[in-house]
Amino acid sequence: MSLFLGEKQPSKKKCCVPGCNDKYSSRFRFPNKNQQYLVSEWLKRINNPKLNSMSFDKLYQDCVVCARHFLPEQLQFGCRRGIKPNAIPILFLNEGKRAHYFTYSLL
Repeated sequence: MSLFLGEKQPSKKKCCVPGCNDKYSSRFRFPNKNQQYLVSEWLKRINNPKLNSMSFDKLYQDCVVCARHFLPEQLQFGCRRGIKPNAIPILFLNEGKRAHYFTYSLL
């Protein structure tokens, strides 16, 4: 284990966006089940069939999306969650096929 400043250890959880191989960016949990519309929007944008059959609780506990799929203005440093409450992953989705960008709109 290296203790050099600025060197980050690989994340233990893999980003659930298909084709994403990022190992070092921050990871963000799915929104909780009280935000069903937001969870549905994340699922639609990520487009990972494996996630569609998972319960809200399972998504929240086990699935993460890395920071590279969010716009810089969606990130919120210094808070527990790390992203703004209405953040939706929209960048570099479906990279296994091709880079794909969704239009960005606030909820």
